[in-house]
Amino acid sequence: MRGFICAALAVFFMQGLSPAGADTGKKTYAGIDAVPKVLLSGLKHGTSYLDQYVAQMLNYVTDRKGRASLSRADIDERIEQDVTRRRRDRYLSLIHYDLDFDGTITQFEVSQLMEEERRIKKQSIEGCADEASKFIERNDDDKDGVISLKEMSTSPDIERLPRQTEIRRLEALLELDPNKDGKLTTEELDALARKAFATVDRDGDGTLSRDETQEARYAMEEF
Repeated sequence: MRGFICAALAVFFMQGLSPAGADTGKKTYAGIDAVPKVLLSGLKHGTSYLDQYVAQMLNYVTDRKGRASLSRADIDERIEQDVTRRRRDRYLSLIHYDLDFDGTITQFEVSQLMEEERRIKKQSIEGCADEASKFIERNDDDKDGVISLKEMSTSPDIERLPRQTEIRRLEALLELDPNKDGKLTTEELDALARKAFATVDRDGDGTLSRDETQEARYAMEEF
């Protein structure tokens, strides 16, 4: 009897010492509708294998700097990078209109460039002046009649633009932080991803059939 109790206790403690989330992957959500949509979005492109799906999800919390967790600061850093990219793209799209390299773009310069491009294409230059005027109006934020160097690289519209799909996905993932410590670790996401996959993988074979994948897509909202 004593030997049986010792053996039972040994099994109990071994289970207690198993890696965090090791048994979480064997559990499932109450149903596919209960799976967080951001976890279902990882199946959008027809991911079929458990390991492939988990690896794909973990990429979201592992960056080039070797960090293996996701925090609000990490997301804010990516948002700042996104804004910087948008500013650069705006600048590059406008700077070639600055024909005299003085750091400002006038309606005359825009009209000149439009006319030149149309002549090359053997198109009519009629209406270029009006189009140039509308172009200046769209990009001249302080309404002084010219597009300044600052306006070439900044615009209120840049901040108002919808955030990239990846950033919205990261924010949704961070909301799943199990212990609410403000940080989603790879271990936590690994457990969540395995639980989501197990919910979709009804027959538990580690591979999603066409019907299982389709069911996940029906339950998923666009990200």
